Amino acid sequence: MLEIIPNALGHPDRVVIPHEEYLALGEENEERRRASVALFDHEVSGRAITAIREGTEKGEAIGSEQFQEEMARGIQRRVTRLRYGGDRKSKAYRGVE
Repeated sequence: MLEIIPNALGHPDRVVIPHEEYLALGEENEERRRASVALFDHEVSGRAITAIREGTEKGEAIGSEQFQEEMARGIQRRVTRLRYGGDRKSKAYRGVE
């Protein structure tokens, strides 16, 4: 929590170096501070919170299919669950031509 104080409250800090994403929020310190605080002005829906919790617990990426694919490539592991089962009677499932 303490790391947000320099950004959110505009207090200078010799230890905390502003990230380039924070610096991109505006030209002046006050403009960046207001923009940083405004990022958290809206309420997150219960549905979104549930999705975040479930994704965190299961180690799954939350987002579009493209985002999930990019994450999987970036960390070189699966970020979504495998589908269960399959049509075991089908030739395609059994690998039969």
